[in-house]
Amino acid sequence: MAANASPPIVFLFRMKLPFLATLSRPSGDAYEVLELPRDASLEEVEQAYHRLSEYWNPRRNALDEAPAHYQAVRQAATELATGLPPKRPARRRLLLAVMGVVAIVGVVASLLLVPPALSHRSAPSASPRQTAPAAPAPIQPASPDPAQLTLRLGDLPAGYSVLRAGPATTAGQGQPAPSWDAVFQRGTPASAEFQVTESLVLVYPNPADAKIGFDQQVAAGQNASRVPFSLGDESTGWVEPAPSRPGMKTVRLAFKLGNLVALIGVLGSEASGVEDQALGLSAIQAGQLKGA
Repeated sequence: MAANASPPIVFLFRMKLPFLATLSRPSGDAYEVLELPRDASLEEVEQAYHRLSEYWNPRRNALDEAPAHYQAVRQAATELATGLPPKRPARRRLLLAVMGVVAIVGVVASLLLVPPALSHRSAPSASPRQTAPAAPAPIQPASPDPAQLTLRLGDLPAGYSVLRAGPATTAGQGQPAPSWDAVFQRGTPASAEFQVTESLVLVYPNPADAKIGFDQQVAAGQNASRVPFSLGDESTGWVEPAPSRPGMKTVRLAFKLGNLVALIGVLGSEASGVEDQALGLSAIQAGQLKGA
């Protein structure tokens, strides 16, 4: 008899046991639930149990009422197995043992298992604490365009015209891009009003590099006479003679503002007040750099 009982026990352990503890049976009569006559034997109860429990197994039966019927079949078989006369005691004991195993497995499964039908709906979404979003990368400010920072024709006295404008070519060793050098001229070399004004702006990656660039720019005026001048983070002014143009001189004013370096140069007659003009243009240049 034990050999005949092995398959149903193995089968029951393979079943998915849903949560049915709170469900009621479809019928209150055990014989009706198992579809048996009142004089059914223990063997018929066992056969009905295996047939109906396999049919109503929620794993195979997708009907909404399948779990309730499955629970009712199990309870009805247990009720009848305990009340029938022991015509075949061994078989009766086997059926009761199977019912007991089903009950125990059902309790354990209700504590450990999650029905597949609910697993997707009940899976909690990751909370912000569990999967904190990566910190956004800091937005790097766009580098200013040096061509928009140099002096414009409208910043100069009347009579000037643009002589040339483009990236600097004589900015010193290590001069980085971008840079812009705008040169303006008033009059002709033979005229008394002749002047040349230069506006140079260099954009460095950081203030430390700008300091190096500033030092390179002012190295040319180390031995020249100084012009009192204070502007930006650091500034230097000097006067250069113009050997090829007697009676003329060049005033150069360099200053650093953050990562920007500017140089204003004015070539003109010694008697034309080029120093004052260079100082005035430097103030205009500084205002444009501060707005960058």
